[in-house]
Amino acid sequence: MGVNYRYLVSIRPRVIAIMILGATTTGCIGETSRTAFHAEVQARGGGVADSFIEESLTALNGTVSANSVEDIEVLSLTFNPGSRTVSARVVNSPQHDLVDQITISQGKVVSVEPVQNVDIDEIAGDTVRLGKVPLDRIEELVDVALREFSAAGAFVDQVVVTATPDGPVVRIGLDSERETATAIFDASGTLLEID
Repeated sequence: MGVNYRYLVSIRPRVIAIMILGATTTGCIGETSRTAFHAEVQARGGGVADSFIEESLTALNGTVSANSVEDIEVLSLTFNPGSRTVSARVVNSPQHDLVDQITISQGKVVSVEPVQNVDIDEIAGDTVRLGKVPLDRIEELVDVALREFSAAGAFVDQVVVTATPDGPVVRIGLDSERETATAIFDASGTLLEID
């Protein structure tokens, strides 16, 4: 019994036409709606991933006059995982006499604005050297904050690094449908309180 080559050749164009028609009339397999995507992001802590932190800090380091990320001095540093933006008020000169407001979106610097009328003597105690805070452990801190907050559907709204009289702190803003809170961690990554 032989192979009917005429039959195979005649059926081939029909199979190809059906495959093209199927591909053009149906959506992508596994497509996720925006609502479902945001729900998934919130379920994973609001999108605060080490990669988001790392790419943002790399972009910041490429903009300021510091030797490394650990050497960057900030007055404040705010990560917004929902919009994947970072806002930093940074000491941006070797003489520590210039401060810039830097905005990063999607891992790229989008603006650098000089901060006017800065009194360096007044801000000297208000800066945080990034090497002194556990930015390499943000995912871990987020997990602790969400577990302690324990509100249904909770997610991270923002992560803020600032100085206090007792030293630098990491504040993790938590949000849910019915409650909000702020988890405050010290420079070692120890949870101080949920406020």
